[in-house]
Amino acid sequence: EIIRVIKDAQIIFFHQKDPSLNPVFEWSKIGSYKLLNLNSPDISDELTKITAKTDADLVYLSKSDLGSIKEALKLCKILSNLNLDYEILWSTNDWKSILVKCGVFPTDQALRRGLLYCEMIGGNFSSVAQIIRNFDSSTVAVFKILNNDLPMLVQVFKDTSPSFSISFVSDRGDIVHAHDVTSSSSGMNNKIKSDSYIYCLAGNEWEEIEIIKTQKHHTLKDLRIVVTRPRNLLYNFSQALRKRGAQVIQIPVLRREKPKKESIVKEALTGLNSYDWIVFTSVNSVESFFESFFNMFNDLRDIGGVKIAAVGPATAKRIKDFKLNVDVSPVKDFSGKSIVEELAKYESLENLRILLPRSESANPDLCQLLEEKGAIVDDIAFYRMVPETHDSFNTWEDFKKYGADWITFTSGQTAVCFNERFDLNSLKKKFPKIKIASLGHETSKALREMGIEPDVESETQTIEALIKAIEKKISSNIS
Repeated sequence: EIIRVIKDAQIIFFHQKDPSLNPVFEWSKIGSYKLLNLNSPDISDELTKITAKTDADLVYLSKSDLGSIKEALKLCKILSNLNLDYEILWSTNDWKSILVKCGVFPTDQALRRGLLYCEMIGGNFSSVAQIIRNFDSSTVAVFKILNNDLPMLVQVFKDTSPSFSISFVSDRGDIVHAHDVTSSSSGMNNKIKSDSYIYCLAGNEWEEIEIIKTQKHHTLKDLRIVVTRPRNLLYNFSQALRKRGAQVIQIPVLRREKPKKESIVKEALTGLNSYDWIVFTSVNSVESFFESFFNMFNDLRDIGGVKIAAVGPATAKRIKDFKLNVDVSPVKDFSGKSIVEELAKYESLENLRILLPRSESANPDLCQLLEEKGAIVDDIAFYRMVPETHDSFNTWEDFKKYGADWITFTSGQTAVCFNERFDLNSLKKKFPKIKIASLGHETSKALREMGIEPDVESETQTIEALIKAIEKKISSNIS
């Protein structure tokens, strides 16, 4: 697992002055990542540039000692100062090293948070708790521990802070919050008590502390659900399914690569000031555009005064990550037809120049609809999607052997590529209970062309709508 994480990383942090003194230097042949010195005075600028170019995986590796915890928290502080949301995973059990994998998801200031996840099977809880408390009172510590260590850890936090809020992931996988009752908010009424964890704190502490188990949506409990999205888009979908109790099987069947004709991309970027609009149709289109953009320019202001449109909320959110406003985005129907209608409402498209940074295999309908409104459209391939040939999550054999309850498809291309690798018709014969979930009409159309009728289709083209469609189907079967 560590090898895979390192291999897939874009950035690895180290904190020695000389990287050759760090074990990570010895692993440099495993992947093609950038080394960033945590003690560099320019680290904030470097991090801003890199995270602007791509939704990078950040990995921090160090030896296992309390000093390294401070270094990890230093990284938290840097990400916080950059207004980046972050999630840090720290394990003391792998190679006696700390593995910190940061998923960088810029959000509004109000939503930003820090999460330090510590996997400790018996450990120096007191020292760790004190370091965290001294570092930043807003940092939330989530400890994965054995159940019998729970009372001790709660007592440690009680001693180090008059009012505390900490979380645990038990060895059974349950997420549990422990709060000081005297400082509890009314929001705790929305959570449910877990007798098993209250039992851990039986005795005199019962009057002062209660354990509250997170209210989980167990609508998908124990269901094996396959996610087929490209690796860079897996995280949010997988997490949403896991929160509902699903066993997620990650099988990305596509990966994004540079287009065959990069010269056309450079030409379009050089002439950005000649465009009136850029219309982004997906998260991939946003990321591939800015990856190429920052390879040519160092200043975001070089994008000029062009107006920006986005098809769908996820695409709009990714644009806002680059500190840019979205001028036009559909509210309900996240389709090409809808974005054209919204643009036409905003202003006449007659003789306006529009750039469509898309995939080589993008549907030509959007371009045609814009041209029918009188726009001059440059439909340029900024990237291409190619079949994934590497089983990066080691899930293929497990899936072939045991199947799944649901397979989710978020585009026609993912359905086609999945079918070419696994043969959906054969799978349904081998595992008759497998159901297919489709994101939107175009995905369903591609499935039907292969002779596969989706069991559910989302009402809108969002991941949340797809999950709700699955939940609705399950609920109707139960009732």
